[in-house]
Order: sequence, then C-alpha cells, then structure tokens
Amino acid sequence: MGHSAKYGTYSMFCSPIDKIVHFELIQSNESGGSNQMELDGAKRCFSFLEKAGITVKKFISDRHAGIAKWVRESRPQTNHFYDIWHVARSTTKKFLKADKEKGCEGIVRWIKGVRKHLYWCATSTQEGFGEMILAKWRSFKNHVANRHEGHANKLFPQCAHDELETPREWIKIGTPAFDKVQQIIGDTRLESGIKKLSPNAQTSCLEDFHATLNHWHPKMLCFSWLGSYCRQVTYHVINQL
Repeated sequence: MGHSAKYGTYSMFCSPIDKIVHFELIQSNESGGSNQMELDGAKRCFSFLEKAGITVKKFISDRHAGIAKWVRESRPQTNHFYDIWHVARSTTKKFLKADKEKGCEGIVRWIKGVRKHLYWCATSTQEGFGEMILAKWRSFKNHVANRHEGHANKLFPQCAHDELETPREWIKIGTPAFDKVQQIIGDTRLESGIKKLSPNAQTSCLEDFHATLNHWHPKMLCFSWLGSYCRQVTYHVINQL
C-alpha cells in the first residue's frame, strides 16, 4: 500500500509469475479517511480478482489489523501470512525504545541478533506450522542469557546453532534488561503475528515498486484523480514489460 493523505494505491503482486496483477486507487473521502484506505483497497482488489474467477488462496501483507480481521471473517479460504520485514521493524523499534530505559542500556546490541533470529524462525519452518515458528522465537528469551538448552517448549527444546566461538555480551538473568527482553519477546500481539509469518514470499518487491512509483506520483504534489490514475497506469504498464 502506497498512500498520501488524499490518495492510496493498493497493489496485488503474484509471486509465482512475478507480476502485479491488479491495483486500486482510492481517494480518502471515499473511505472516510486515510487510515481506512488500505482496508478498502484490499477489499476492492480481492473483489476484482474474484470476479475474474481467481481465488486468493494465499495472501501476504503487513499486520494491518483491519485487513487481518476482514480476511479472517470474510475469506476463510484464504491463508493469511505476515511479511517478516514489517514485524522485524516493529520489534527493532521496541528494542531501541527499551535501550533508553534505566537499567536496560545495552539492549540495543541485540537488535541485529533478534532480527536475524526472526527471519530464521520463519524461513526455516514449514509453511503453516505456526506453533514451531513461535517455539523457535521464544527460545531467544533464553539465548540472550547464554542458555541454549532446556527451553520450555518441547517443539524446540534447544537452540539449533553450533557452539558459539565469538564472545557475546550476554544479558544477566534478573536484571531490568533481561526482564525487558522477556516482555518484548513475549508480547501477546507480537506472538500472534509471529505464528503467521510467511516463510517464503514477502512484500519487499512491492515496497520497492511503491518507492519507485513515488517518482511518477510524488506524494507532496496534489493531482486530480484522473491525473493520479494515469500516472499509476503508466508506471504499472512499464513495470510489467
């Protein structure tokens, strides 16, 4: 989803054929505000594809709560997964914020590790086995304290890495920093999203597409709806060649 305050573009990308199969341009006053545009864009894209006889069996997006609820309730035949990058970005922000709290200095040093672990949890797990992804994710609670065996979840009782040779700045159990990491890793909403991470396709291709689209349709400039639509169509056609 690429959007400004007035317009939003929702694009549907088909990973197997490496093509954008449809897009919708939404004006904020159609949706009752800019925050609603993304949900309306998703609904319209689904509707267009379904009218064309296409059933969306697998759908990957960011963690937009409205879209997740709509897909869950209205499209039960669709398996909805989350893009890893968006979840990793959210988790990174929490680590950065926590590092500023008293007694939690140094947590920031684990950002690279937690991001790598997050990607590994999803990409090393068979699609649809969300409980295993979550079990691997929770092991990070112990890993930061140099505990690599005896994890509580029987699905993943010990870390899968080899013996660590590079020195680490481990976080001591019982410290404010350790408690904060436990809180971040074990956040209920985050864990719910972890179980739905996509192990294969991601939305990064669309992020790049929308970034380039901004050169054709700059957000800081105000166009008419037709002017915006023509710019969208032109770039979509060129991108498909």
